[in-house]
Amino acid sequence: MVYLRGLRQPCWYAVLGDHLLDLPELDARAIFSKATSLLVQMQARAGLEPYWIRVLESVGGIHANLIFPASDKVAKQFLNSKVGPYLGEVGKGLQQIRNTDADWRNVTAYLTGERVSQGNQHYTRILGPRVRGSHQLGEGGGDRVQLSTALRERVVDAGIVTPWARTTSRNLTRRIVQPPAIMAPPKAKPTVYRVQPDLFPLAPHDTFTSADEVRQLREHLGLTQWQLAQRLAIRNRSHVANAERGHDGLSRPRVRYLRYIAETERMVA
Repeated sequence: MVYLRGLRQPCWYAVLGDHLLDLPELDARAIFSKATSLLVQMQARAGLEPYWIRVLESVGGIHANLIFPASDKVAKQFLNSKVGPYLGEVGKGLQQIRNTDADWRNVTAYLTGERVSQGNQHYTRILGPRVRGSHQLGEGGGDRVQLSTALRERVVDAGIVTPWARTTSRNLTRRIVQPPAIMAPPKAKPTVYRVQPDLFPLAPHDTFTSADEVRQLREHLGLTQWQLAQRLAIRNRSHVANAERGHDGLSRPRVRYLRYIAETERMVA
């Protein structure tokens, strides 16, 4: 963090979450790797150093946070890439970190919340409070904080950190159900993700929709339960059926997206 801020280049914070929380851990980790691979390619084309920090978290399901330097153009390219549906719009799932003490302090405090408990009293004064409990990184484990090869070499050479032995993730159980392929970003307004920290002021979260509203919106759109499941990136029709019966609720991002496409259909009509 200290080194990236010292570059005096625009830096961005991104969350890879939401729909990833519904995927097997093996597939979620594959998308984490795909995201940084795409990012490095975009940075190279823009003449930027291939720097990124990836911080994994386990609360609410394994997900990844990315910090990286990039121009506005690169950030928008990343948002519109194949991993875009797992991010969100600029200002929500993808935010620029302003070069202020407050922004860097907030993002550092958030990303260190699941740190180990050793020396917690000392680090709390520096980093802020730690999230209570044990935070195992799913079945795979491995390093919680990961740096790109170029950034790791640079901070070690600069003496900012001492060399460390990397801990790789364990082999994961192979998936039984084939997950959906990474989709192109939807044309509709992207969703706000529940794992996003409030670094900057955000609009209040929507409340969950009722079972009747789910059914009414689906019928208004002229969709079957299976077709609605595909539009919302839900793996099977039964989730929609349960939501219409009131047994299971839809997540806030999916509710917001469903209302948005319904309103768009009304405006077109």
